[in-house]
Amino acid sequence: SEGCITIDSISGKNHTVPEKLILKYMKLFNIGSGIRIKSFNNESYTVDIIDEKAKVMPLADKGMGSIQLTILLLRIALLMKKYEFSSHNPIILVEEPEQNLHPKTQSLLADFFYEISTAFKFQMLVETHSEYLVRKMQVIFASKIKEEEKNEDELNDIIKVYFFPEESSPYLMTFLKNGRFENTFGSG
Repeated sequence: SEGCITIDSISGKNHTVPEKLILKYMKLFNIGSGIRIKSFNNESYTVDIIDEKAKVMPLADKGMGSIQLTILLLRIALLMKKYEFSSHNPIILVEEPEQNLHPKTQSLLADFFYEISTAFKFQMLVETHSEYLVRKMQVIFASKIKEEEKNEDELNDIIKVYFFPEESSPYLMTFLKNGRFENTFGSG
């Protein structure tokens, strides 16, 4: 049997929270305005991206960055659905999400991870080499302090950055109120 799921902002359909998240970040990450997933006997799938003009393009024809971001969005949306009525807060491990991404998109990942971890109570463990992602987390930290949404200790419990030097033990990079770190990155 064949099935098709379409999530787009063109149809005017009321979307679930995971679908809204997919649409929001597809636009922010400049992937497209929607997605269509077609199943063939539950054995294979095609994934198409829908643009602002309702033009459809196979995801496979997009760049590697768009492909990996779409997979990330779909996986997070599936976890949101899975844990929707659960008190369990899953831990999501993400390895080097910055690969094949423009620096601006790397920094937007910080917004995405912060939103997922705070709005949906998911714990995100992100392994990265991206200074853009780390620096954007500093900006988020400072802006949340400024907005008085959170206090410094509370935010230091929510957002943690660990540095893993080549020749010594990892250590916590504690945030100051202005978003800077109390200590410094080691060499390398």
